[in-house]
Amino acid sequence: MRHTYKKITIGCLAAFLLVSSSCNNFLELEPKSNLEDGEFWKTNTDANLGVISIYDAMQATYNNKFFLWGDFRTDNFVSTSQSSGNVRDLLNNSVLSNNADALRWNEFYTIIGRANLAIEKIPTIPLYNPTYLSEAYAARAFAYFDGVRVWGSIPLITKPIVSPREEVSRPRTDGAVILAEQVLPDIQMALETGLLARSTNRFSASSVLALRANVYCYLKQWDKALADLNAIQVLSGNAYRLANSRIEWRNLFLNDPSATIGQFEVGDELMFQLKYNFAEDGRNSARAWALFNPPTPQLYYSKSLDDKWLARFPITKAGWEAKYGVGSIPPTVIAPLPPSTTPTYVYGDYRFLEAREANKASGTAKVFKYNKTGAGSRDDDTDLPIYRYSDMVLLKGLVLNRIDFTANKAAAISQINIVRTARQLPPVTAAEVLALNSQDKLETFILDERQFELVGEGKRWWDLIYTDKAIPVMNAILPPAQALTQERLLWPIFFQHLVDNPKLLPQNPGF
Repeated sequence: MRHTYKKITIGCLAAFLLVSSSCNNFLELEPKSNLEDGEFWKTNTDANLGVISIYDAMQATYNNKFFLWGDFRTDNFVSTSQSSGNVRDLLNNSVLSNNADALRWNEFYTIIGRANLAIEKIPTIPLYNPTYLSEAYAARAFAYFDGVRVWGSIPLITKPIVSPREEVSRPRTDGAVILAEQVLPDIQMALETGLLARSTNRFSASSVLALRANVYCYLKQWDKALADLNAIQVLSGNAYRLANSRIEWRNLFLNDPSATIGQFEVGDELMFQLKYNFAEDGRNSARAWALFNPPTPQLYYSKSLDDKWLARFPITKAGWEAKYGVGSIPPTVIAPLPPSTTPTYVYGDYRFLEAREANKASGTAKVFKYNKTGAGSRDDDTDLPIYRYSDMVLLKGLVLNRIDFTANKAAAISQINIVRTARQLPPVTAAEVLALNSQDKLETFILDERQFELVGEGKRWWDLIYTDKAIPVMNAILPPAQALTQERLLWPIFFQHLVDNPKLLPQNPGF
């Protein structure tokens, strides 16, 4: 098994952590040791363990919510005969307030509680390492940003709760206030305090800039988002490189323990992964296999995505040459077996070939991005790719277009071509450039490119939210009775949280 965050149970930490809510309480403190607070938070080793406990809480939170929040309400996927009721509701954009998988925020507030404790205690350590404090600020900002964009308004808790006698039932704080007064200041503190320039399995300066760029996109502060995306390029220097072959791209995601394929999830374009190890994380391990790869999975790639992908990158020689020219070089070359020296050309986008189950009719193909064989859930320590460099490159194209279509059209298209070149795909054609004659058309084109590149990585729903396209995109494919409305863009508060804490009322509109 690969190295990841060490699964820890720290008694002196647990006594002061904000932990999961039970069925009877909104928030609950559950001391697990008689160790006193004074026996911990004395050294940088303690600080490191405290920060590791934050990542441990992130593992528990995002093992399925990463997919549920970012992909399942979009046009990426459709249900199957084995979809659970909760999954089917999400795929049909009929999310209900009793969907515990998507809406229960127990572990979510554990991230915040552990970050609060680290932020308070680390500065009391003599000669403390500022990197650990920065990571705690970054994790708290990351969690609160997701809380705001999922639910709109949530309880704001910024101090550790250290006594069971403390009042923990809090009303919700408006999301705009949380972003302005908590998330953005936390990000600034993280950047100023001492983050590493690069780290793939812990927050770094680059991944925190990526986080803030997304916050600014959510707020539609496009100029500020562009500044952070530019800063990522400057800060990273040559640290990040786009995968430039089918094998390199596949290995960014593939976690397949079979001897013939292998476990990878490595590459120079990975900016931040949430890492898992089943042996250490147990029930908190990733849920990719359980969702995507049983004999009949919970969902298939949608026909609308298949059709769009194949229209842009045809998989037949005739279709390819009709679009990209007779004799144009196909993107994927299969190495010949000896003694032959003639390569076999495979037409189409190799991402389509690697991310999607082969030889399946449109609308009936599994997601093969993370696993390709029936490894089973006990081997599923799939890492979650939170931020990748290609995500930032394409996001910059989206932002440039939003700032000024006329002035930035060529620059926005060049961002697409940077990724296409790395993926061995032809650049945007002259005919396509001519047809992209409005900001809306170019935005849709870039969103499609992001959909192909990032499918199954928790980005599509947020892309549609950032650009106000969730309603038109989804209502084009949803039945009229399930039409998405403005008030249903937020997610409902889990009904049990409302029962446990009446201060959370009212429920979000539309639910």
